[in-house]
Amino acid sequence: MTLALLFPGQGSQAPGMGESDLDAFPELVREADGILGYSVRDLCAGRDLRLRDTRYAQPALFVTGALAARARFADAPQPAFLAGHSLGELTALHVAGCFDFATGVRLAKRRGELMASATGGGMTAVLGMRVERLRELLAESGEESVTLANHNLPDQLVLSGPKDALRRITPLLAADGRVRCVPLNVAVAAHSRHMERAAQEFAHTLRGIPMAAPEVPVIANVTAEPYGPDDAAELLTRHLVSPVRWWETLCLLADSGVDRIEEIGPGEVLTTMWRKAGPHLSARSAADVHALPTTVVPPTPPPPPPTVRPEHPVRFVAGGQEHLGSEAFRRDYGTAHAYAAGSLADGVSGPAMLARLAARGLLGFLSTVGRGIQDITEDLERLTDVAGPYGLALPSTAATARHLDDVVRLGLARGVRHGEASAAAGVSEPLVRWRFTGARRGPDGTPAPGRQLLVKVARTAQADAFLSPAPPALIRRLAARGELTEEEAWAAERLPVASDVCAEAGPGWLTSDLAGPVLLPAVIALRDRADLRHGYAEPPRVGAGGGLGEPGSVAAAFLRGADFILTGSVNQASPQARTSTAVKELLAGLGVDDTAQAPAETLFELGGRTRVATGGTLFAARADALYQAYRGHASLEALDATTRSRFEDTIFKEPLSAVWERLREDLAPEQRARADRDEKHRMALVMRAYLTRATRLALTGDPRGRRDYQIPCGPAMGAFNDWARDTPLAAPENRHVDAIALALLEGAAELGVVSRPAARTPSAA
Repeated sequence: MTLALLFPGQGSQAPGMGESDLDAFPELVREADGILGYSVRDLCAGRDLRLRDTRYAQPALFVTGALAARARFADAPQPAFLAGHSLGELTALHVAGCFDFATGVRLAKRRGELMASATGGGMTAVLGMRVERLRELLAESGEESVTLANHNLPDQLVLSGPKDALRRITPLLAADGRVRCVPLNVAVAAHSRHMERAAQEFAHTLRGIPMAAPEVPVIANVTAEPYGPDDAAELLTRHLVSPVRWWETLCLLADSGVDRIEEIGPGEVLTTMWRKAGPHLSARSAADVHALPTTVVPPTPPPPPPTVRPEHPVRFVAGGQEHLGSEAFRRDYGTAHAYAAGSLADGVSGPAMLARLAARGLLGFLSTVGRGIQDITEDLERLTDVAGPYGLALPSTAATARHLDDVVRLGLARGVRHGEASAAAGVSEPLVRWRFTGARRGPDGTPAPGRQLLVKVARTAQADAFLSPAPPALIRRLAARGELTEEEAWAAERLPVASDVCAEAGPGWLTSDLAGPVLLPAVIALRDRADLRHGYAEPPRVGAGGGLGEPGSVAAAFLRGADFILTGSVNQASPQARTSTAVKELLAGLGVDDTAQAPAETLFELGGRTRVATGGTLFAARADALYQAYRGHASLEALDATTRSRFEDTIFKEPLSAVWERLREDLAPEQRARADRDEKHRMALVMRAYLTRATRLALTGDPRGRRDYQIPCGPAMGAFNDWARDTPLAAPENRHVDAIALALLEGAAELGVVSRPAARTPSAA
């Protein structure tokens, strides 16, 4: 018989709770009284209404639960697992030996205070509805402030959000007579994005508090997986803004052989849930659990191949699409496949795309180039309930240095684990801070990074820099400013800047002098030499990007040794892409020859180039004409009359002077001063205005500007169109981003791809 102890959360408190346990441990009660500043005994007696208040209910539940567990352990069988519902998880961690009683009281007190400060929210139980249907209705309602907070049982869910929004959505949910909506007696929107400020403050509280590894496995609400040895601070912070995955927790316990539970604390809420879960647990299959939209569980990987030296790759025939590429990539990113959808600029890869990918165990990166911090923040809020893998694009070009720093700080504050960057601006302080914030020395003495960083490279020199540790002087600067701790700096000295390097060659959006068949093996060789030189605990992975539009190119990338693939253009025509229907229809009609290089907006003055669609749009030709005029003239006033007239009549459709005056009004004072004294720079700003407008026209689908659409795109789009012709994927409405990914991977697997195993057994990151 396998036993689990379960600890209830807020809502289980009741007057008179814990009376016998309070009597049994008077010294601990006095210690709690001293920390809290009031009598726990009086509070639990319920002589006033304080037990209804989050500030008091949470410490009361912790104290009584901790004392009840202490009394229970005196002469009872030891459990195989511990789990707590919401606040009960704090009690479970204390019982598992992660921190002492006094620390637990302080944490429960602070947690309650912070959550209570987030006023105006509420929670509503939804009974008799499956989670899939609930998510559909939430999407239809447009109430984006309401999110799933608890997934307790297959048909027992809890919503969280502003009270007025919950009231508005209740009639829609209750339209089905079999569904009941029950407002809960709480005044906070727990386990939702509305707790973000509380989570940030709680993270400060947790910082510096020593946390031991659990002596008994504790199942985390955030992940429905056992806590790792160093996970407590991070998961307790995320706990406040993440859904409680209780149903998955029960599934894990059942799958682990648990056939008996004991509820430690007041009431029998969790006991009742376990009893109700019984028929579902016995009837479900493993696929039923994995299909739940609240989680993504990658398939069990095959046994690892024999250990080999990196310079002597051993190849084995893949058993299916889930076996393509690196198992370590799938493990570290929590994906089912060694596949990622790269970020698409100007917000095209938004929350809808990432959520769709994550639901199928696929990785995507949120767009940040061309997006303000407030826009990015709102996108991340919409991803709060996405339990599967997703990452954040780190806009690391020479023109976006300040924006990169802001995005990195935002991503760290939001707890995002995966980042995608370009190597164009080299190794920078923000990227190193991203990679190593949270880094630590593992139990075996090896360094473990804080986050994953996937870097796209177009040249071998770029790859070499990111496959090596960061420059010591850069690490010292970050440590001196307190932006890396001593332990984080120690890890940064011993690990590569990038966890993953993607060789993105000529066919991609950013131009390169090297073709994919040349660049990929060159970067792999650099990786192998760097691994031997630095003796990494785990070598970085090398993937392929650019020109991946049909299964043959994907198969070729894996055959040449790619650990993963990164797609781009093909995802832009999906229903989930945040661009116009007109653009998606245009993309679906492109051929492999319908792209060209054009000036890149952010690198206009430096001569930077990007690849864009040409079928149905004149953007590339017009942008090139503007750039050539910029190169050949010192100022707008130096343009000859014919050129000026052509630009004003066919491109800008207004005088260039009017364009400049409008731009000048929107510039910051220092930018305006520079443009006033630098005529060449002023000309560049006017020319770039066309590129900006062309992007906006494409995103909105303005039919009046169709010939000026700027659509970043590589020839992979045309290759996909040719391959998908006469199949359901030919129609844009069927090109769901996950369907594209799985079609490419399945097709590659059917071609009999072989993959190279990792050089050594990887360590956890």
